[in-house]
Amino acid sequence: QVCLDARRRTSGDSRRPRQAPRAMSWADVEIAVQAVGRGEMVIVVDSSDRKDEGALVFCADQATAERMAFAIRHSAGIVYVAGDEERFEHFGLHPATQASTARFGTKAYLSTTYLPGSSSGLSAADRATTARALCNRSNRPDFFSKTGHMFPVASDPGGVLQRQGHTEAAYDLCRLA
Repeated sequence: QVCLDARRRTSGDSRRPRQAPRAMSWADVEIAVQAVGRGEMVIVVDSSDRKDEGALVFCADQATAERMAFAIRHSAGIVYVAGDEERFEHFGLHPATQASTARFGTKAYLSTTYLPGSSSGLSAADRATTARALCNRSNRPDFFSKTGHMFPVASDPGGVLQRQGHTEAAYDLCRLA
């Protein structure tokens, strides 16, 4: 499974009052899984003692130009593609660095754009095409640029039970949906 997330810091957002974080119940997770399965977007928020960000999450195979434009416009503008290492390697994508110094251990891969049918790769339509292309294992590695405008991040194989990150939350939600 491949899932998209677009992130935005929550602590500096003065448009909404700051509320104390609350733990999600299993019912909330089940509702989120059902919503993602119906093609809806959900927001995953981590704790204020971690990154204090929210991620807009939806399944990559349901990416459209409209959804991607919404994600770009209502986030920091960078859209990540969460997936597993084997999938990214299958498409000829490799870790962005051999020795990551990322504070939270994010496994970032080379950015990419799906080349067939894309223009610059920057438009919402091109990014949606790239997201959907990463769901199709029949695509060849030479179909993907190295570098591009979509940012793959590999989920920990144990999901959120092993690493409590947005990547794992997005990946788990789409896998369960």
